[in-house]
Amino acid sequence: MSPNPPKPILVIVHIPHKDQILHWMHESIENVVDMICYQLHKELIGEENARYRRLIGVNRRYKEVLVALIFCGIGPAPPDKWMTMPDMSFLIAQRYKHMVGLLSIEKKRSETFFPLYDAPSHRE
Repeated sequence: MSPNPPKPILVIVHIPHKDQILHWMHESIENVVDMICYQLHKELIGEENARYRRLIGVNRRYKEVLVALIFCGIGPAPPDKWMTMPDMSFLIAQRYKHMVGLLSIEKKRSETFFPLYDAPSHRE
């Protein structure tokens, strides 16, 4: 694996009702998914990546999570690019320093994931 995450790729996406959103926000809206994957990839391979390896457990699974965050193209994402839970939940909670709630109607349960190493940057 490369020590540096791939840079986000500029993709022009048709967003319904985009004309109703302030013009200066368009670029942020169009690139939000790429930026989230980029930030999560950086978090996963960053200085503290050993903690994610321990948390995820199996080295093969760690690599699967890492590969899922790399851009693969425009269109529907193949199953190996899906953000699977709970692996991504811990990563999202830690990167953005917010609680992540996972609700499952099918399994009739819910799970809550908290940042494990840092406190939120501000009170809400």
